[in-house]
Amino acid sequence: MSTPNFKYTNRCIVVSDDDYENGNYPRYEGENEISGNRNYPSYKLRGQPEGCGILIAILTGAYYSGACIDFIVDPNWEEETDPAQLDQEANVMNKFLDKIVEDYGLEEVECVAVFSNGEAIYEPVKTN
Repeated sequence: MSTPNFKYTNRCIVVSDDDYENGNYPRYEGENEISGNRNYPSYKLRGQPEGCGILIAILTGAYYSGACIDFIVDPNWEEETDPAQLDQEANVMNKFLDKIVEDYGLEEVECVAVFSNGEAIYEPVKTN
């Protein structure tokens, strides 16, 4: 049985193997502190955006090749979450990640199909 290459929640900004080897990606901290999943290790990016306390930007290793940048609710967040605050932080986080795409020349993709054998098809996200 196969599995999709990328695991993401909100956005899948691809860091290719070449990008990684050439240092063309935002730096991260820690040792797989976020997911604890050895198949898709996730690391918190350094320099989180101002105004975000619930959401964090992460770099998640891909299953086969590369990695992706995404944002998630901080797994250490224990307080009740106000939906309006989450929406506000998501807007801040999306602008932060848009700047990463622009600064590093990375491509954002989305999963458009997963077959019964686990193989996935990704296509570039269309921007306005």
